[in-house]
Amino acid sequence: MKALKYTMALAMLLGIGTLAVAQSNYSEYLDLAMEKLKAQDCDAAQKYYNVYKELAGKSVSSMEVLIEDCKAALANGPKQIQINYQNYEVLPGDLEGTYTWSDANSACANLTAFGKSDWYLPTKDELAGLYKQKNEIGGFADYHYWSSTEYISKFVSSNNSWYLSFRDGYQYFHDNGNYSLVRCVRKK
Repeated sequence: MKALKYTMALAMLLGIGTLAVAQSNYSEYLDLAMEKLKAQDCDAAQKYYNVYKELAGKSVSSMEVLIEDCKAALANGPKQIQINYQNYEVLPGDLEGTYTWSDANSACANLTAFGKSDWYLPTKDELAGLYKQKNEIGGFADYHYWSSTEYISKFVSSNNSWYLSFRDGYQYFHDNGNYSLVRCVRKK
């Protein structure tokens, strides 16, 4: 009973709630830390991981590396760019993993990073602007990235959206159920 009270007090101190601590096993904290890493919330990931280490009495070196990588990627903050005379902030790294088009839109819309919660998936034209400045922004993979712009055609299924290949700069459309990388932006 004393250990449970200590665990609940630790959770309250870290701001993650006591009910979850009392009703879960320790590995769930690694899952929660990973979810926070996917959202580039390095501090929250560190908190969940610290709870895991405290409760389980062991560490996971790969999680420590991921958290440090997250912190390093975000250390300089969002990149400031201009596209067609509009100022933007661009996340310094991609969201972890690949996403369907719907999940990509949701991931950006629900993201809180650098104290801001108005991130979104860039439009087709904004994504082209990111491509033109990819070397200044940095961190782009040689792969394709979703845009928020749907592909509208009377000849092709309406379940398609535009993406841009950061390998060659060409814009294509493909089925919204396919997976692509995501880089969120916000207007300043």
